[in-house]
Amino acid sequence: MKITKSQLRKIIKEELKEAGLPHSMRSGRSMGDLDREAKMRETDYLARKSTDLNLARDAARPADPIGPQEAYEVAKVLGDLGFTLTRGGMYKFEDFLGELEASGDLRRM
Repeated sequence: MKITKSQLRKIIKEELKEAGLPHSMRSGRSMGDLDREAKMRETDYLARKSTDLNLARDAARPADPIGPQEAYEVAKVLGDLGFTLTRGGMYKFEDFLGELEASGDLRRM
């Protein structure tokens, strides 16, 4: 004996009425609603996981490399001592500080 889809649906509906609806479907939500909610939870989880990874990467990064701000601060000190750096000299000085830091001869405190 073959059972058609409509007959199978009737049998399932009767069984559900007798056994009661599952908890997830008692509020009248459809399977599509449940799928959307599950997808939303998964998306939220992946976004949170991504944020946690970004925070971990940021914490693992070393401090900002020495750059123009530090070169400017040192140039101000030199200016107080009577020395002046040209624009080209500032660029060279910035490169020099970066090389010292890269070699390990200059470190932040």
